[in-house]
Amino acid sequence: MLHLEALRDAITERVRPVPALTPLRPSPSAESAGTSRAGTSAGSAAVGVPGEAVPLEARAPVAWRRVVTQAAAMWLATRIAYALFTYFAVLFQHSGPVTEFTPFVPHALLASWQRWDAEWYIRIAQRGYWNDQPTAFFPLYPLLIKATTFVIGQHWLLAAMLVSNLGALLALIGVGLLAAHEDSSEAAAYRAIRVAVAYPLAFFLVAPYTEGLFLGFAALSLYSARRGLWRGAALWAFLAGLTRPTSVVLVPALAWEFGRQQGWWMRVGQWLGRARQRAAWAALPQRLRVWAQPDLWRAGWYTMRIWWRDDAAWRQPSWWWQGRWRTAPRVRALIAAVGTIGAAPAAIALYMAFLGLRFGHPLLWLHVQRIFWRRDAMPIISSVGGAIGQVFDMPPWTYWQARELVDLAPVLIFGLLTLLSVRRMPFAFTLYMVGLLYLAISTPVLDSPDPDMLISAGRFLVVAAPIFVLLGRWTERRPWLDLLLVSGGFLVQAILAAFFFAYGWLI
Repeated sequence: MLHLEALRDAITERVRPVPALTPLRPSPSAESAGTSRAGTSAGSAAVGVPGEAVPLEARAPVAWRRVVTQAAAMWLATRIAYALFTYFAVLFQHSGPVTEFTPFVPHALLASWQRWDAEWYIRIAQRGYWNDQPTAFFPLYPLLIKATTFVIGQHWLLAAMLVSNLGALLALIGVGLLAAHEDSSEAAAYRAIRVAVAYPLAFFLVAPYTEGLFLGFAALSLYSARRGLWRGAALWAFLAGLTRPTSVVLVPALAWEFGRQQGWWMRVGQWLGRARQRAAWAALPQRLRVWAQPDLWRAGWYTMRIWWRDDAAWRQPSWWWQGRWRTAPRVRALIAAVGTIGAAPAAIALYMAFLGLRFGHPLLWLHVQRIFWRRDAMPIISSVGGAIGQVFDMPPWTYWQARELVDLAPVLIFGLLTLLSVRRMPFAFTLYMVGLLYLAISTPVLDSPDPDMLISAGRFLVVAAPIFVLLGRWTERRPWLDLLLVSGGFLVQAILAAFFFAYGWLI
């Protein structure tokens, strides 16, 4: 009985029902009213506590044009900065008696971004899936590269860079819209975007990788779900499923958000309350239950007689048809739930069907990860503990100790931030982050000559949009934190990007 009561209280505390499910569609007047945070009542109309406490209809409409403009401006500024960085980093790396006067054409400078997984994506775009090894890479990004070459010609690397950087623009727009919606402020969008681009491994949003596309699809899916736009949430989740297998982290987040807005979890809490009452009834002594039972039956009998006499509508011939129409909203809600929650798994299933037809093995992409990349499932306690042990076992101030910290430090920091922000951000975001962290550390690289178990874990966390929203919110009143995250992040990012240019082990 006590366990049921505690579970009911926990769910009731997390769930806050949404009275209206009509999606917010900002009118021109409302949008213009929300373009300035100061001097307007749009931001003050929402509840002060961010996250679940603000229902959909109480939030100010997002001035999406201003958010898109801010994201585009930040994207353009960072692309110019990356172009300058590429120019000086490549030329200074190749300085020497022979190469001091050797010219590097723009194509040679651009080729410095074609490293590691980028070569696989470009080769898949050129040749398709020629054997089982490239099946570890999902098809949407190579398909977009192939489609871009029909416009710009057979410039494969340039096409890959265009697709990945346009995906980065979509990612910044998605993060900005998500932050602006959660905090009902345009300034929040700018802060979150700035934190996102300053993440030390955010140069993968420039390289020919899928991080930009996936971050954009995931952020827009979460944003659409928070706004109650379920078709949009399903569309973005489906595209994310065609981009990366890690799109499964969207499933619990979208399921929770849909159930919350439909009031499902509130009804679960009520059911647990009734279960607690039944457990309390069963705990009564036998004599008390026998004594109380006739009164309950008598009250139920009187209620049935009054209902039969006063309301006989159910006995009308059309009662069954009217009841069917009353269940139509529930059917529509069920269809919307299946479409939203099952969008990402449907995309993965579509790719698996292709692999079944092409190679006769739908799960080939999973086996390839284990055979060629030596990734195998491991309990997260063992993988994190093993990675921490490796860091302390390495000789201090060595290359491999620093290299392991590139992946381990983001996992530990983002995990701590997720735990600290359970009550500070929507529970759907918490589910997304828990799933993302689990996938980043649950399949370490084993039996490898390199000692880094959590290889690529830091890159996987580039798509942690809720953490960027949270950190952007914290920098509003903490200028020192903003300076640390932005300046320190860009400084470390430049060092790691230069290491990436030199074919350093960053994948």
